[in-house]
Amino acid sequence: MEKKILSFLLIIVLILPVTVFAQDLNLNSKQPADPNLKNKMESNIVAKVNEEKITSKELAQKASTNQLLMKINQIDQQFLQTLTSTESGKKVLKEYQKQQLDNLINNILLQQKAENLGITLSQKEKEQLYQQQKKRILKNNNLNQEKYLSILK
Repeated sequence: MEKKILSFLLIIVLILPVTVFAQDLNLNSKQPADPNLKNKMESNIVAKVNEEKITSKELAQKASTNQLLMKINQIDQQFLQTLTSTESGKKVLKEYQKQQLDNLINNILLQQKAENLGITLSQKEKEQLYQQQKKRILKNNNLNQEKYLSILK
């Protein structure tokens, strides 16, 4: 039973993207606004899970933060401005970043536990679980394949 639960959790870890808010809020570039920030991000360890280190750079890469902020900008520029320039907005972003880091840490712990238990999934099993999740998402959101693909674009 424990192996089934861990297998399911491992699948969730592999399927669900982890979104983390990075330190850089420059929307027009993939480079940090502060040139020194790039070096700091590469060497700044934000968490250590057993022997695995998570750096700010890794978090930023997994986050696609600039893309997220650009989407917010497309929807509501004033909201983006409020989010990035007010104390309360910065507090929300910081809490969001903390939650996403916690999710990343939990995912790493699940992966490590699965490895220790020798739980592996074949590519076919991963694909089946992905398709099941995709069907569930489409059904829960009343979407067809075409709408789903247009949203992804």
